[in-house]
Parts: sequence; C-alpha cells; structure tokens
Amino acid sequence: RTLLLGIPLLHVLNEAQASAVIGHELGHFSKRHGRMGHWVYRVRLAWSVYLYAAAHDDEDSIDRMRRWVARLFLPGFIHRSSVWSKQCEYEADACAAEVAGAQHILGGLARMQAVDQFFATGYARAVARCQQTDMNPPADYWAWVNQLSIAHAQAAPHTAPPLRRPPPQ
Repeated sequence: RTLLLGIPLLHVLNEAQASAVIGHELGHFSKRHGRMGHWVYRVRLAWSVYLYAAAHDDEDSIDRMRRWVARLFLPGFIHRSSVWSKQCEYEADACAAEVAGAQHILGGLARMQAVDQFFATGYARAVARCQQTDMNPPADYWAWVNQLSIAHAQAAPHTAPPLRRPPPQ
C-alpha cells in the first residue's frame, strides 16, 4: 500500500491534525477497506454514466439496455454500498481518534472543508484583489491561503444543518 499526501494538505493542517488525517488513512489500510472500496467506486462510476446521463435519439439497443439495467440495479447498489462506505469511514475515524485524539480529526476535517470551500468560492476573487493591490505574489503563499480561508469560513453562512440531540428520556 502507498499513501500519497499532497503538500497543500500538509500546509493547511497543524501537526496534530495532519497526524489525525494520516491515522485515518492508515486506518483504511489496516481495516483493508481498499479491496472492496476500489471495486465499489468503479462500479458506481461506470454505471452512473447510464443512470444520470440524458438519453439520446441515436442510442443503440445495447445502450438502452444498459440504461434500463442501471435504473434497476444502481439505486439499490448505491444505497447498500453507502452504508458500507459510511461504516468504513467510522472505523477509520476511530483509528484516527486513537492515534491523535478525536478533537484533532474533527479539527482536521473542519479545516480541510474550510480550505476546500475557500478554493471553490473565494479563491479567484482573493487572487484578483491581491493582483490589483500588488503585482508580487504573497511572500508566504500558504500563510496567505490559511488566513483567507479562515476569514472566508467565518464570513460564510453555515449551511450544514444543526446537530440534533435525541430527546431526553
């Protein structure tokens, strides 16, 4: 097994969060999630083409048959495999919590989500503003990304539903 980590990931996480993320990924290795996970991913991807793509007038009978099979087979497969995938994630999270502590895996996940959201919705504007004020790139690019992604996350409305506690008994 080989675990590849991108330099950007290591720049946006602190040491404890990076340890937790690495512990999570190694948890997948130790629980042998990859064998089934790769197969599930490939099946979902291959058959999703037929389930979600629009039908065309020039389709041949084989493509129509594949689309029919996908409509029958894929929703149930996605449902069942999603349950398994979530279980794998919980097991890997438990490994990460054992290695680095639950607060660090949660902090790492929140940090990665904030940076991902910044790159998806705020990065282009931030670069444009930076270029308008100074033609030189930031002296420490990743410090700049970290600072702006934190500000972006604090300014963005929270779209996740609030966690609900079970009713008291």
